Amino acid sequence: MASLADGMPATDTATGDPLSVRVRKTVNASPERAFAALTEPDLVVAWWGPAGFASDWADIDPRPGGTLRIHMAATDGSYEGVLRGTYLTVEPPTRLSFRIADHCNGAPELFDAAKMAPTLVEIVLRPIDGGRTEITLTHSGFQDAVVAGAHEGGWSGAFEKLAQAVATRPSSPSPRT
Repeated sequence: MASLADGMPATDTATGDPLSVRVRKTVNASPERAFAALTEPDLVVAWWGPAGFASDWADIDPRPGGTLRIHMAATDGSYEGVLRGTYLTVEPPTRLSFRIADHCNGAPELFDAAKMAPTLVEIVLRPIDGGRTEITLTHSGFQDAVVAGAHEGGWSGAFEKLAQAVATRPSSPSPRT
């Protein structure tokens, strides 16, 4: 059985390699705007979870050692839960990482989230041409390929919603002078 020790990702006991997923998405937003969508509670709830899931609240303290709690529910009422974690790295607007201690489980037929070891999420934002941002997420520490695959699908769907949210989010009004 894989485990998380000293903050290192769990490994596949058959190969010794970390089981991780990587999701890359280009969004039509500056790194600052994309970073805000990853760290501001009212923006996180606009995109958290794949298609068929929604979030109605997030309690986020984006600083090293700060906590995050995000509620996620299936829109058909079949599931609801709270993800809980701790921020490790917060470097606006380029880098963010957090350890998830309590996982949501929108796919109970595939795995039992209550039995999962903590996992690590690392997000890197890179400005690219045209005012866009490439977001690369690596989520590591899964105990098997089924769980990793379920999370890859979840993050991919959530990042589709994130791209829409940052593209349609109105800009903050400029201060009056």
